[in-house]
Amino acid sequence: MMNNNLKTPCYIVEESLLLKNLKILKEVMDQTGCKILLAQKAFSMYKTYPLIGEYLSGTASSGLFEARLGYEEMGKENHVFSPAYRAEDMAELVTITDHIVFNSIAQWREFAPAIEAWNQGRCPDRQIQCGLRINPEHSEGAAEIYNPCAPGSRLGIRRKHFDPTALDGISGLHFHTLCEQGSDALERTLAAVEKNFGQWLPRCKWINMGGGHHITRPDYDLATLEK
Repeated sequence: MMNNNLKTPCYIVEESLLLKNLKILKEVMDQTGCKILLAQKAFSMYKTYPLIGEYLSGTASSGLFEARLGYEEMGKENHVFSPAYRAEDMAELVTITDHIVFNSIAQWREFAPAIEAWNQGRCPDRQIQCGLRINPEHSEGAAEIYNPCAPGSRLGIRRKHFDPTALDGISGLHFHTLCEQGSDALERTLAAVEKNFGQWLPRCKWINMGGGHHITRPDYDLATLEK
């Protein structure tokens, strides 16, 4: 029943529909052992974070302020990726995140000493895990403006620029190609990732398959995703 006494403008969320989606996501996690994160740039209504935190593994952030929001309002795993970081931002990020993904080897090498110093003397489960974003050079999006693998894109490291000697201290790889798409698009992307970067995947503790998965859509092929 709608409350007509609400002051406008305001946002109204149907909790039953949010719960329905969260249960679908939780089932995927339970079936596969994967972790699903809330992409805050897509949904940052933090009043719902306590509920979302009952189902998902944590939050994904695109910079310092989103990382701070996830840390303060959900308090679970806190992942951050940004095309570039400032030293003053990194000084705070190391205190509130547990996964930091770098867009280039140069950025990783710049901040690796600071992260190593932060990790020294800390319990293994409190140490920051670092990753590199790779560019599988495989396009799935219909709108070129939203295509992170478009020609000339600077998002992620291309195979020809990938330096395996930079992997010391790196625990995972991250890629992202989707925008509200099905598991068939992920399957094609993963084939491209394996073709270009497959030899380094076995040494990863984790692989972040990015966002844009329309998992709660009624016609979404959950079986393919779980496979």
